[in-house]
Parts: sequence; C-alpha cells; structure tokens
Amino acid sequence: MIAYLIKSGLCIALLLVIYHLFLEREKMHQFNRFFLLFALCFGLITPFLTIDFGFQTSIPVTSFQFTDTASLPTVTEAPAVTNPEKEWPVQKILMAIYGTGVLLFLIRLFSGLFSIFHRINRSDCEHLGTSELVLVTQNIVPHSFLKYIFVNKKAYESGNIENEILVHEQIHVSHKHSLDILFVEVLKIIFWFNPVFYFYKKAIQLNHEFIADELISRQTKNISGYQRILLHHANSNQPFQLVSSFNFSLTKKRFIMMMKNKDPKRTLIKQLFLIPIIGLAVVAFSNHATAQDSTTAAKADTIQTPAPPEPLQPPEMSTEEKKLFDEAGSLYQKVYQEYMSLDPKTTSLKELEAAYKKVKEAAGNVHKVFQEIAGEDEIPPPIKIGLEPEMRKLLSSEKVRKLKSTMESLREKRSRAYKEFTELNPHEISEEKLQQAYSKLQEINKKSHDAVAAYYQVVGQIVPPPPIPPMPPKPDQSK
Repeated sequence: MIAYLIKSGLCIALLLVIYHLFLEREKMHQFNRFFLLFALCFGLITPFLTIDFGFQTSIPVTSFQFTDTASLPTVTEAPAVTNPEKEWPVQKILMAIYGTGVLLFLIRLFSGLFSIFHRINRSDCEHLGTSELVLVTQNIVPHSFLKYIFVNKKAYESGNIENEILVHEQIHVSHKHSLDILFVEVLKIIFWFNPVFYFYKKAIQLNHEFIADELISRQTKNISGYQRILLHHANSNQPFQLVSSFNFSLTKKRFIMMMKNKDPKRTLIKQLFLIPIIGLAVVAFSNHATAQDSTTAAKADTIQTPAPPEPLQPPEMSTEEKKLFDEAGSLYQKVYQEYMSLDPKTTSLKELEAAYKKVKEAAGNVHKVFQEIAGEDEIPPPIKIGLEPEMRKLLSSEKVRKLKSTMESLREKRSRAYKEFTELNPHEISEEKLQQAYSKLQEINKKSHDAVAAYYQVVGQIVPPPPIPPMPPKPDQSK
C-alpha cells in the first residue's frame, strides 16, 4: 500500500508540474481540462499496471509457476526477517488516523452539500435557459453549482446584475464544471493527506474560469468592460468550496489569457510532447514483471509480483493439500492456455467470454485453495488472467486501423487548410476568394470532426479523443 501511495503521488505530482510548465499558459483550455482529469485517473491507475520488458531482474519475488505437466505449482518467497505481529499496533494507529481524516473530510463534503441545497430550498427560483436562478437574500457574489446559479435577489430584481455575469455562470453550468470539482473533492476525502490534490483542485477551477472567460470574450467585443466587471467583484468572498464562483482567482493570469492569441503550431507541438511523457510515466510508475524463459514461454505462464516488504512464511503442505493445490494449478493452466490460443479475429465474442469466465473461475479457485492452506490472513499473489474479450476483439479489428488512418489523414489536411486560410491577407484578395477558402476549411473541418468521432466511438474505452482546434473568425469578421 505504501509503495502504491508513493508511486501514485509522484506520478500525479509530475503531471501537475508538466501542466504548469507547458500547458497552463496555452490557450487550449478544453484540452487542459481533459488533461487535468486524465492526469488524476492516470496517476491512480498506473501503479496497478504490470509491464514485461523482456529481461530478467534480480528483485525477490513471490511466484506461482504452473508447468505443462500435472506437477504441483510451487510457491517460493523471499525470506522473512521480522515478526509481523509487532507491526499491528502501529498499523492500527495509522489506520485510526486515516479513518478519522476520511470521516472528517466526508462530513465536510456533506455539510457543504447540505448548505447549498438548504439555501436552494429556502430561496425563490426562476428558470434561466437550462439553468435555475436561485435568488438569495444574502449579499453574495454570483456563483453556480450543478444547474443552479446563485445571485442576490435585490440586486437581480433591480437590474444590478450584469448580463456578462449570468452568461459566465451559465457557461459553468452547461459545461458541468461542478462535476469536475466534486470528483476532486471525493479524491481529497480518500487521499486527504496528499497536498497534491489541493493544487489540482485550484488548477481545475482556474481552468474553468479560463474556459468561461474565453467564451465570453468571443461573444463580446468590449473585453475591457468585462474585465472592469471582474475587478468590481474582486474583493467578494467565495461562499462555498464546491461552487464555481465568478471572481475565483482574479489574477493577472485571467486578464493576460483573455488578450492572448492561440498559436495552433505551438499547442500541437506541446500536445504531442505529452505522448513520450505519458509513456515514460507508465514505465517509471508501473510494476515491472520478469520475462519468461524463451524455451518455455509457449508452454507455461509464470505469474510474478514484487514480494511484500515482510512476507509471511506459508505453512508446509500435507499430501492431501499438495494434491488439491496441484489440481487447481493444472486446471488454471489448461483453461488459460485455451483462452489465449483463441484467435479473436475468428472467434466469436460469446466464445471468448465463455473461455474468459473459465479462466477467472480457475484463478479464483487457486486463490481459494492457497488461502485454505496458508490461512485467511495470507494474501495470495495475483494471477494473470489476460485481456478481456472485448478488448482483444477491439485491438485485433481491421476497422480500428482503417478508422485511425482516415482520422490522421483528415486531421493533417485540416491543419494545412487552417494554415493556408490564416495566412491569407483579407486586404489583398477579393472577398469571394476569401469566402471560398473559408468554405473549403469548413468542409475539411467537418470531415475531420466526423472522422475523430467515428474512431473514438470505437476505441473510446482506451483513450478519450483529443480536441480539434476551433474555427478561425469568418471572412467578414477578418475584414
């Protein structure tokens, strides 16, 4: 558990540093929103991954080795050097501290939710598009949570709430920014001792404001007026930790970002730069399995995991226990080899699922027998059960490769067309030619969107789709 916490914490922290150094100052806020949420999920999942690099390591392991014959699966372990019973008092104290922290943060979350919904129930509400406008009597700064926008009733009825403020909060509502905040709050409950999650929340909330500011800036030509409205509400306090507030983190960052122009080339380069970073993070923070001997790899599966810091010595097996363990191991090896020998291209999904179910049942039986012999408190080593049937089918599909090729080709054409259009000088060519170039870009842009949607509709389980850059201004606006 300690190793997992260290690995996941370092991985999440590394990706946050990458975000602040390379992504935060770029005008690609939707991509950044995806990256921050992805970074949290990626950092929590990666330590569970196991990668076989094809070479032997000298790390002591606890392993099950199932051979071709019906011989008994052997259990070997690194020597234990301490008495685990002495660790129990410390473990109990640490668990009590952790449990107390979880309980306090859980109470804090539900208290915040209760306060918000209590305010909704005792206030007047009005419909505002797809949002609900909550008119409160307290003197508050406008803020939103889920579909609700909270404003001062007196100020709203007297027309003192600027339209830009309401539009700003409607953007938070329509983009479901509250769900991002709730997601981080849940992680903060589980990992309350890790300060990295607090920095993630701040980065996510600031990015939400970037998104809202950018969309407001597109709709109004008076950006300086919008900035004056922000300054007017700068000294108001944010009422709840769970809401999206109009004046959150009112710093020079937001003003600078409003005036900044997007550089498609630079943003694309930085997005591509993330690919090797993610690859290195997988290598650095995943588990590294030792390779099988090349002469027996086709016959046997060796399941190896890093030994625990202080492994327990399994008890000696009697003749009957040895026979029982032998039968369970042989059955597992048989059904696993049968499943892995099935060709996903020619085998139906139903047949794959039936074979995969047998593998899971056989692996579970090995664990059950192991615990019957070693005791319920002994945690058995994990056993490889292979990729799930749907994933094997997906990765072997010719359709996936064709969709990816089409998508990449159209994205490249879109980039070229975008570059050609943005390099045109509207004062040197006719309006007709400018309109033709824009129409061509629109057509390629739509095809590119459709290709991306088609591809990630198929492989969306593996990775969410990258964002496609927005269209440039229309020719009449360029003039």
